[in-house]
Amino acid sequence: MFHQILMKQLVSSRNIFFLVNHPDHYLTHQVVYNASKLSELVNEKKKFQNWLDYYQLKFSRNSSKRPSKKTGFLGLWGKRVGAIDFYTSEIERPSKEVSFNYCKICSTSLAHC
Repeated sequence: MFHQILMKQLVSSRNIFFLVNHPDHYLTHQVVYNASKLSELVNEKKKFQNWLDYYQLKFSRNSSKRPSKKTGFLGLWGKRVGAIDFYTSEIERPSKEVSFNYCKICSTSLAHC
C-alpha cells in the first residue's frame, strides 16, 4: 500500500516537473510493456481453440467415429489420443499462463487484476 502511494506521488511530481520545464513538448507519459510473451500465448490459445472447434464440428457431423490425433512430431509418431480431449487440455495451459502474465503486467503498472 505504501509503495503504491509513494509511486503515485513520484508520478505526479514527474508530471509537474515536465509540465513546468517543458510545456511545449510534454503532454503526458505512458508506460510501455513488453507483452510479446502474452501475445504469443494468446495466439497459441487461439490456434488450439480453432483445432478444437474443427474436431468438434467434425464429430458433430459424424458422431459414429470420434476424431483422434497422434501427439508426436507432425502427427506422424506418438500416442494416438482423442482430439477433442487433447485440445481441451491443451487450451487450459495457455489460459493459465495468459492470466499469470496479464497479472504480472498489471502489477507492474500498479493496477489491480
